[in-house]
Amino acid sequence: MAKLELLMSVMAQNDFALPKQSRVNGDLLMINQCDSEYLREEIIDGHNWRMISTKERGLSRSRNMALDNAIGDICKLCDDDEILVDDYNDIILQAYNDLPDADVIVFNLNRINYRMKKRYYKIESIRPAPTYRSYGSPMITFKLNRIREHNIRFHEEFGSGGKFGGGEDNLFIRDIRMAGLKMYEHPSVISTLDYGRFGSKWFHGYDDRYFYNLGVFHEYVNPGKWISNIIWGLYQVVKLRKEKINPITVVKWRLTGAKGYRNGKLSYEEYINTLKNG
Repeated sequence: MAKLELLMSVMAQNDFALPKQSRVNGDLLMINQCDSEYLREEIIDGHNWRMISTKERGLSRSRNMALDNAIGDICKLCDDDEILVDDYNDIILQAYNDLPDADVIVFNLNRINYRMKKRYYKIESIRPAPTYRSYGSPMITFKLNRIREHNIRFHEEFGSGGKFGGGEDNLFIRDIRMAGLKMYEHPSVISTLDYGRFGSKWFHGYDDRYFYNLGVFHEYVNPGKWISNIIWGLYQVVKLRKEKINPITVVKWRLTGAKGYRNGKLSYEEYINTLKNG
C-alpha cells in the first residue's frame, strides 16, 4: 500500500512539539531552518518522523530540501500553522486509490484568523483541476516519483524569506501543468490553517512592497507584457475595493516591480536603495 509523508517547513525548532500540536499522525519529514545542522529521527506511534535542521533560509529552499529528502510515495506540503484533521492519511490515500491516474490532488482547507481581505476558493467536487486555478501549498499533495521525474522544483527567489515574498506555490502549480501532469481537485477538508498562530511571514498589508512584488511576479511569468500587468492591477483594485486602495499606487508599484526585475532582479529594498543613492 502507498505511504503518505508530510513535508513540513518550520523555523527554530528543537524537537517534535510543533508537529504534535499540528496533530500529525503519520510519517513526517520536517525541514527546520535554524542556526545548526543535524538530522534527528524517531519512531513516534509507529510512524517515521525525521527532522533535518539546516542553516539555509527561505521557504522555497525548505520545500526543495524536503523534495530532495522525502521517501513517501505520496507527499503533502505542510505549514507550521496547520492543524490536520484526524483522518487526513485515509482521506488522501483513498483519493489516490479512487483516482489512479492522478499525479497531483489538491484538497480543501479551513482557514481562521486570516488578515488578507479576500475570499478563498472552495473546491466543490472531484474534477480535473481548471487550467486557470492556483492553489496554496498546504492544499497540494502529489506522487513523489512524478514530481522527481519532471524535476519540478520551487523557485527559490520567491516565497517567504526569499527575495520577492510570495508566489512560490503558484509557480509550482504552473510547472506541474507545463510538465503535463494530471491534477485533480477533491472537496474533502484535510486541515485548518490558523493564520493567527504565528502570523504571516510575508504579508504585512497592501503596501508598496506588496504590489512591487506582484509586479515582479507578473514580469517573471509574463515578461514584457506591461498592459496585462496594468489590467491585473486594476482588477485587484476592484477586488479589494473595501480597502480603498489608490489605483494609481497599485499600477505604479506593479510596473515598478516589473522594471526592477528586468533591470537586475532587484528586490523592493534594493530598488529603494537605488533611489536613495541616486
